[in-house]
This record gives sequence, C-alpha cells and structure tokens, in this order.
Amino acid sequence: MHSLDNILKTETSDTFKPLVGLIRSIAQRNKLGFTFSLTTKEIFKAEKGYIIAYQATQNEFDNDGIVICIEHAQKHHHLIGGWQDPKTFLYYFDSVMYVEDKEEAIQLGRKNNQISIFDFKTKEDIFF
Repeated sequence: MHSLDNILKTETSDTFKPLVGLIRSIAQRNKLGFTFSLTTKEIFKAEKGYIIAYQATQNEFDNDGIVICIEHAQKHHHLIGGWQDPKTFLYYFDSVMYVEDKEEAIQLGRKNNQISIFDFKTKEDIFF
C-alpha cells in the first residue's frame, strides 16, 4: 500500500529533491487535497475555476511519481495536485490544469478520462 506515511523511499534526482520534499510536506498537511504552483512554490488558490488532472500522470504515488508530475507540469500548466483516497488511503499526485470555464473543464476532464474535476468556488468535486 502506498499511503502517504509509507511512501517508498526512492532515490530522487538531486535537482528535484528539495521540490519533492516540499510537495510531500504539503501533502502531509493537506490530506483532503491541494494544488501547488511550481511557479510560486506555494499552494495555488483561486476564488473560482476548476482543476483537472492530466491522464498522463494518473496513478502516481511515490517520490518517483512526484518527479514524473513535476516534469509533466513544467511543460504544461506548472501545477501539481494531490489528494488522499479516504477508502484506500492511497495518496495520489497529478500534473493538473486550471481553467475558469465549467464546460471547458468538464470537456477536459472527460478528454483526460477523469471521473471528476475540482470546483474552487464550492470546494467540491464535480463527478460526471
């Protein structure tokens, strides 16, 4: 099982080690989920809009998975998301995107084979 407390101790490239550590510490404090900006190195906050995970980084759990998400996010929206599944206690990391339009967000969610998107205004997932 890959719970946050039992993340595999993997060798992470020296380049990403501090960033992986920062993302892990944010995840430990935010079990319900977070969105992190690679640009500001802080939690990404918005009053409205939607977060959609990329299919390309789906099912990433450990330090190596965080590195995969960082590499993908650097080429796309510069955002990393994380959340812990309350049923399995698996902590997922994803490269994510932010859009303000709900219909566009739903289309992108479906295109990326997601079951839901996150709504910043309501602070809830929208399942489809």
